[in-house]
Amino acid sequence: MKPTLGNLEKMFAKNEPLKAPFKKRLQTTISWVLNKGSVSLEAFEKELGKENVSVVLRRGKDDVIYGITYIDHRSKTVFNGSDIGVSFSAKAILEKCRPSTALKPSQTSDSLVKEMPMLPTNANSKLSEKQPTQFELKLPEVNLSETPAGESIPYQLKKRRRRKKKRISI
Repeated sequence: MKPTLGNLEKMFAKNEPLKAPFKKRLQTTISWVLNKGSVSLEAFEKELGKENVSVVLRRGKDDVIYGITYIDHRSKTVFNGSDIGVSFSAKAILEKCRPSTALKPSQTSDSLVKEMPMLPTNANSKLSEKQPTQFELKLPEVNLSETPAGESIPYQLKKRRRRKKKRISI
């Protein structure tokens, strides 16, 4: 099979009716989780994760959620929220689930920036020239040269050794 756009579109059209039986199961699972009493969007995602359904939130500019995709790992199918039904679209889910990270009306982003602790910087560093941001990522420092004798370094972090070229003598 040649994976050109025309051939792929034919395969998608052929496989669309095969997804129909799995749509009802996914609708039932999502309805069950919503009726269970999930309060936040994070709890909704976690409960669906227990049912082998992943949730992918599509976000636009300014971190606004405009779409939702459900991935059912049990049946190996993918559905957009609006394809399943209007009550499973992103807007309907956001109305049912109150995001736990929502700002209170009295709290603004400026007050959040003032409350966050700043990282200590040197006078000569470029970080001191930057404006303070709302979120700073702190990564733990890892010293790979001093690993305990019993522990091994993960494969991805090991330096690869080069093999010597074999010289052929004449």
